[in-house]
Amino acid sequence: MEDERLDKRIVRRKCGLRNLNRFDIFVTRKKPLIVYYRRALDLLLLSENANTIYKNRIGYRRNKNKLDISNEIPKVVIHGMGACINTAIWLVQDLKTNFGDNIKETIETKTIEVIDDYITEDFEWDMTSKKRGVSAISITIERCLN
Repeated sequence: MEDERLDKRIVRRKCGLRNLNRFDIFVTRKKPLIVYYRRALDLLLLSENANTIYKNRIGYRRNKNKLDISNEIPKVVIHGMGACINTAIWLVQDLKTNFGDNIKETIETKTIEVIDDYITEDFEWDMTSKKRGVSAISITIERCLN
């Protein structure tokens, strides 16, 4: 009896990103949590007063490029998909520990369709695609200015 098992290789396509802005943070498994935490701190502490507080607390100023945000409320939108949902929630917990009641969060859950390509390496190359849903979370954090 011949082995009729076909060798298949799965290629996962990257999700198409929508219009990005400077306040979006996409959490992945490639970087440690502290990288996203520092990025979120940079975005939430953009005013000159906050930069001074940040410099005194950590010892240096990470916001080298000043942004004109005179009319904007400092906010961060954290996105996580699949296995990175936990990391996104941990990031929000760390920010909540740092800022306390000075931030408010809005949570949105959704399902995103992704496409997997199955490539069969037999006598001929054959490729089939399959759609599947992946859980995703978007957490908007706004700093309350007092």
